[in-house]
Amino acid sequence: MIYLGYAVNGIEEKDNINYDRHDQIESQFLNVSNNYDRVRNLKHEIQQNEEKVVQSIEEEIKTKEHTIKTISGILDAIQESTRSGTFTQQRQQLRKMKITNINRLNNQGPKLAVRHKKIALRQLGTT
Repeated sequence: MIYLGYAVNGIEEKDNINYDRHDQIESQFLNVSNNYDRVRNLKHEIQQNEEKVVQSIEEEIKTKEHTIKTISGILDAIQESTRSGTFTQQRQQLRKMKITNINRLNNQGPKLAVRHKKIALRQLGTT
């Protein structure tokens, strides 16, 4: 009996060892499963954060593109205004020069003609 008791105790010890191993395996499985769940959750969080970051960057790019277009439009308007102003100035200067030249010709032309006529008349003896 003692022998049987010892054998029964040995079986019980083996059963306890098997339960311990089973518990270890089950706990390792739970750890792996928990780690898998954590990794899956982290991947999901990363995807969400990537979407937020990408969306934020896209909005920032659109804002900067709009700002660039606005500034470009302003610079184009300034350049056009400068060109127009320069063109207007040049046109006014040309008009002044033309008027000055016309006035010179008008002022000199008739006097010369009148002088020639007067001279011609004097030579004829009529004044």
